[in-house]
Amino acid sequence: MSLEYEQLAFENESIRDTSDHWSILLDNRGYRYKTIIVENSLNQNIIIECWASRNADFSNSFQVGDDWPVNSSTNTFQICDNYFPYMKLKVTCSIAPNSGNLTIAVASIEH
Repeated sequence: MSLEYEQLAFENESIRDTSDHWSILLDNRGYRYKTIIVENSLNQNIIIECWASRNADFSNSFQVGDDWPVNSSTNTFQICDNYFPYMKLKVTCSIAPNSGNLTIAVASIEH
C-alpha cells in the first residue's frame, strides 16, 4: 500500500468556544484505509467524532465508532479501515480554549 491522498480537515483552527466544529467534507471515494493525524496545541482537551455518509451532500450521515478524546498539547493519530465515500470530523471542547490551535490531516491509502 502507498499513500495516495491527504486532506486537511482542520488547518490551524483557533477554537475558542464549546460549540461543535465540523471539518470540511472529506472525499474518500476509492480509498479504504485512513490515518487521522491530530496536532492539538489547544490548551484544552478535545473530543473528536468521525461521521460518514455515502452521499456527497452528507445526507443520512452516521457516526463511525466511539468518541475519541485527545488531550491538550498532544500530537497523535487514529487509524480507520472502514470504507465510506465521504466523512467529516466533529471536534468539541468541554472547556473553551484560550490559546493554541488545531490541525487534523487525513491520509487515505488505496484499497
